[in-house]
Parts: sequence; C-alpha cells; structure tokens
Amino acid sequence: MSRKLPALPGKAAKSAKVWLTPRETAERLGITLRRVQQLAATEGLPKRGDARTARHPWPTVRAWYDSYREQAFLRKHRPTELSTARARKVAAEARLAEVQARRAEGDVVDVMDFDRAVGDAFQRVDRKLKAVPARLGPQVAPPDQVPVLVAKLRSMIEEIRDELRMAHDVPPHREQEGHDAA
Repeated sequence: MSRKLPALPGKAAKSAKVWLTPRETAERLGITLRRVQQLAATEGLPKRGDARTARHPWPTVRAWYDSYREQAFLRKHRPTELSTARARKVAAEARLAEVQARRAEGDVVDVMDFDRAVGDAFQRVDRKLKAVPARLGPQVAPPDQVPVLVAKLRSMIEEIRDELRMAHDVPPHREQEGHDAA
C-alpha cells in the first residue's frame, strides 16, 4: 500500500509525492515487478530503503523511467538524420502523452488557467490593500490624526503594490495590460 507525504493545502496536495511499493510502481509503469527490481538495482531507479522495504517516489519515478526509455531508444538506434528525427518525434510524443495523462489526473494545469488564477488572487489582494487605510485609520488614530495616518498608510501600501507590479513572476495588473503593450 502506498504512503503519501503530508498533504499540502488546496490543490497543491495533488502534486505531493506518493511513495509506492515496487509492485505498485510496476503496475503504474506497465512493467514487471522483476524489471522494477532490476532497474532499481542496476540502473538507478529512484527509491528509498533496501530490497525488502523499497519505496519509489511517484511521479519522480515516472519522469525517470520516461527519460531512461528515451535514452535506451537513442542508444539502440544509430544517430543518422532519419533515426535522430524519429527519436525526437518518439520522445516528443512520449512527453506529450505524459502531459496529457497528468492533465487528465489533475496534476497539470494549463499555463493560461494558472496565470488567470494568480492574476485573480493578486487582484483580490490588491483590493484588500487599497481598503486598509480607510478602514484602519479611524480605528487606531484619534479623529484629528486620521487624515495623516491614512495618507501614510496609502503611501506605504502604494510602495507594496509597486513592488508587486515590478516582480517578473507576477502577471501584470489587468488595468495595466493595455499600458504595458504600448
């Protein structure tokens, strides 16, 4: 029976490693138990534990096995132009099939869907940040000091927002997309 590592919150839990027995690994890879044992003993198939207590990390093992098969194919076929092109095609088809399988299992999401989700999250955070000065000022300052505090908070929050907009790994704010393209 497989043992999962501690789950991460939300959808991230789907990407956590699962530790499989050699038999489970063989079933998922579509090979025999003996072949899994041979690969672990002689070829470096990722595992933890000895032969009796071996556990293999999924999906790491899947990626390792795909790479191993691709390399075996390339070694078997002499690198002529035609065989090299065929090898690249087979490798590309294998990678595509793996991505499609992982997408069907929910382990992979489309980049545009991810960007949209992250962008939506940043917009929600941005709205909350904009509301902080007006909501917090009256709660923490005497009435005559509220305008000064609100102005200081707005300045600080604008610096935070500017920093977020400058980050290369953060999608542009939807209001700015038209300005960035120009």
